[in-house]
Amino acid sequence: MNNRTKRLLMLLEDGGRKTVSGVPPLIFKSDGSALKNYRFYGAAGGVGDYDENSGKYVIPVTIAGKNKFDGTLFSGYYTDSTMTSIGGATGNYKSFKLLLSAGTYTFSCSVPVLIIRYITSDIYRSNPIGSKYTQEYTFTLANDSYVSLAFRNESNTAWDDSTTIQVELSQSATEYEPYHAPTTTNLYLPEQIKMVGDEAEHIDYREQKMHKVRKNLLPVVATSKTVTGVTFTVNVDKSVTCNGTNRGTSDIIFEFNQSGISLEIGRGYIVSGCPEGGAMFRSYAIQCYNGSSWVYDIGHGAAFPALGTGIARPQIIIPVGVTVNNLTFYPMIRTANIEDDTYEPYIENTDLDVTLPTLPIIAGTNILSIGTEVQPSKVEVMGKIKAVSAQPVLLSRQISDSLMFGSENELDVLLSGSENGADEPHQSAALTASPEGEPSFDVSEQLKGDDEYADDQSGYSSDENDLRDNSENTDDLRCDTQVRR
Repeated sequence: MNNRTKRLLMLLEDGGRKTVSGVPPLIFKSDGSALKNYRFYGAAGGVGDYDENSGKYVIPVTIAGKNKFDGTLFSGYYTDSTMTSIGGATGNYKSFKLLLSAGTYTFSCSVPVLIIRYITSDIYRSNPIGSKYTQEYTFTLANDSYVSLAFRNESNTAWDDSTTIQVELSQSATEYEPYHAPTTTNLYLPEQIKMVGDEAEHIDYREQKMHKVRKNLLPVVATSKTVTGVTFTVNVDKSVTCNGTNRGTSDIIFEFNQSGISLEIGRGYIVSGCPEGGAMFRSYAIQCYNGSSWVYDIGHGAAFPALGTGIARPQIIIPVGVTVNNLTFYPMIRTANIEDDTYEPYIENTDLDVTLPTLPIIAGTNILSIGTEVQPSKVEVMGKIKAVSAQPVLLSRQISDSLMFGSENELDVLLSGSENGADEPHQSAALTASPEGEPSFDVSEQLKGDDEYADDQSGYSSDENDLRDNSENTDDLRCDTQVRR
């Protein structure tokens, strides 16, 4: 591993509050202080399972310690893979039975032991490593299963209750931590958090907000009017219904928003909402100025980049002599990554007030998992985080874009070094499984110090309303002979 990676990992032990970001299960060390903040981000399909009792969408968040052994030891051992009986109630043999999810685990003990049985629901092994005494045994579960190990100490004497045992999701033993029972906290939301295009909605504990992503960027501020024979009726949902014949001498231009809306220059957008049957010439259409030139939607949407000033001005155009009969336009401007053209009215403020509880974290290693059918695309926790770790589960069960962090024993070795990296930007090293099953590091800037977090809120809230104040715009309907198609 190169020195740069070592320096980056050392920063994870830097004092103060940090932000840890990744996909569940998110694993981090803490001194037990309350989290300063947490955020969960939506995913395609929506995160949050409907709860009939509350009428809301619930996200169960479970936090547990890394040690899965709860301290319950039996005298003797299980006899076979059914694990229905215990043999030999006397003697110095001890065994445990745990229900574990699929993955790679390591059993470790503070004294050398002789392991005489390893049993799962479909595997039975007698003397799995032979007549050897060991303090560490690693095994892999292809499926969720009950697991039992039976063993005795090296001296074959009565068991010492001060002996410590740890079972952890790991490919090797790490520092012992006492067992901490899982604690589940339910987060109740009025709606699911989703992906809208390539942007994720999210909840924020510190703000007590649910930040929704606005699909329709176009606020319609026009009012109903009749001009030269055509009546434009602005409906409750801000769609516009047109009736009549243009009996004037020039094209009728109906502006949804006379001042236009401000878009991100260079980014792609789509204007839509014209009924089918429109045309570039001698028929109705939605024409939209993109800050530099005009584009036209004739019924199938029109993609465009925001150019020039970045001010978009969508309008209905009804040429001279054209008759429209109960024709409804559903005006919408959305980012080009949102393929769904289903009409959605503009919502000025998409933030929802929510009541989010504190997540009870523990001193030591915390494993944060989410109990929803659809998993969040990302989870962030902010607090006194000392280090970050996680272990890959079986490759066959990994999701290709899952984000996992470097193993804890790697961190312990690297953090003992004395590389000069104190002035490097706060970053995290992400561990994913390569096709060969070997870990590879992907470095990304995901850690912020406490001061940085307090000063930088740009990445933590939904898009602000970039639109100009159009409350005084009343002249939104006019005849315009300067527009040519």
